[in-house]
Amino acid sequence: MIYDSKKGVFMIKKNILKVIWYGSWLGTFSWVFILSLIFILRLQYLYAFQGFSILILVFGYIRFKNPWMCPNLRIKRLMIIPYFLLVLSIIWILNAFNAFKNFPFYYYFFFINIFIPFFTIGNKRGKELFKI
Repeated sequence: MIYDSKKGVFMIKKNILKVIWYGSWLGTFSWVFILSLIFILRLQYLYAFQGFSILILVFGYIRFKNPWMCPNLRIKRLMIIPYFLLVLSIIWILNAFNAFKNFPFYYYFFFINIFIPFFTIGNKRGKELFKI
């Protein structure tokens, strides 16, 4: 990390930024990959195909839209599509296990924690956070 005395903030080098960006999304969607493999083993190919399709969309997006390629965009605008796909993957897995009918409504409040980064660093721009 580098301290920028003019702005009074710590800046992250570009190669560390790549590890953080790709690693965080890889960790976020790793469960989709594992469950897709489980669906292949259970011979439920439709759900496996849907899971792998979500993964292809997510990793295609985060590969070509990232903070160092779009330094003037706000981080929350870069995170809208992956977050939409995350919600879609949650709906996908709840549907795959028929969990909608016996899923209490207050369990949905646990999903609020997913959106914490959207509100904490969402208003920053890539060039404000990182040394590009």
